[in-house]
Amino acid sequence: MIRNPLNLAKAPLRAWLQGPILVGCALYIHDYKGYLLPWDLEYFEILCAFSQALRSPDLLASVRLSPTAFLRHRYLTFPKLLTLMLSGMCGSIQQELDRFSANIQGSTDLQREVTAQAFSKARKGFSASVF
Repeated sequence: MIRNPLNLAKAPLRAWLQGPILVGCALYIHDYKGYLLPWDLEYFEILCAFSQALRSPDLLASVRLSPTAFLRHRYLTFPKLLTLMLSGMCGSIQQELDRFSANIQGSTDLQREVTAQAFSKARKGFSASVF
């Protein structure tokens, strides 16, 4: 492990969104403590494919329950909502939403960007068959 002097990433999601760093001929990624870890290219390709699948209009069209669901560009988009739900939520919905918002913004402080009621309403917009 190489210590990251800038300590850019405090959370795994932020590190994943930030992407790998090329150091010489090797790829590294930030872990949640700010360390640079060797990055497996095959793992990176899997994450890229997963990211593209989440953003696929075909996936959204196949699981959308309402023709108006996820058409507007809001904070809680379909890829963000699905990522949050797949992340293994184990706290209260509001607490997990606050943590998720903080991770996306790269902050260590909890951020209230979306309410539990908005999450529940958005969750009703797609079928559970996506899982």
